[in-house]
Amino acid sequence: RIIIFMLAALLVSANLSAAPTANLTTGVARLSASAHSIDYGAEAHSQIYEAQYGINPNLGASLEVARISDVDGRTYIGTLYFQRPFDISQAGARLSTAGYAGITHLSVEDNFDDSESNTGFTLGLIADYSICPELTAYGRAGIAFLDETLWTLDAGIRYEVRPQWFLSLGYRDYEVGGSSLGGFLAGATYQF
Repeated sequence: RIIIFMLAALLVSANLSAAPTANLTTGVARLSASAHSIDYGAEAHSQIYEAQYGINPNLGASLEVARISDVDGRTYIGTLYFQRPFDISQAGARLSTAGYAGITHLSVEDNFDDSESNTGFTLGLIADYSICPELTAYGRAGIAFLDETLWTLDAGIRYEVRPQWFLSLGYRDYEVGGSSLGGFLAGATYQF
């Protein structure tokens, strides 16, 4: 299902990215793919896929799916949200921000054929800061109101290697029920 969604977004002028952005261009889609190494006392890793699309200058839509795997099973976190940029500075500013709202679905499957899932409302903020023309720092904080509150926090940098190629490095942390699943993530970007 994720691959089908990603291919559909490619058909509408895609950009493969490894990090969220507050700047969405009207009519341009962004596809993200990241590998996430999680350290919480056991071996775990995740893959994160995100598709973003600029509907108009004041509205964007995003779908993010994260698959977290460890020795006990798998957890899927899917979030569909709409984001709106905040105009907090003058044109040409180095800081861009956006707020978002949507829904999050959490599904947990263990190795003993037990599973549970729930859905709730999501709110968050995204910020980009242009350090120089080739380097941008980004950050995102989100909260999902599920059976237990789920916080998602991430920060990192995007580096423009060439006009169409970018590298991203960052850190993401999921916090729910007093547990924290944090670790580094990395990805590459091809824009066309």
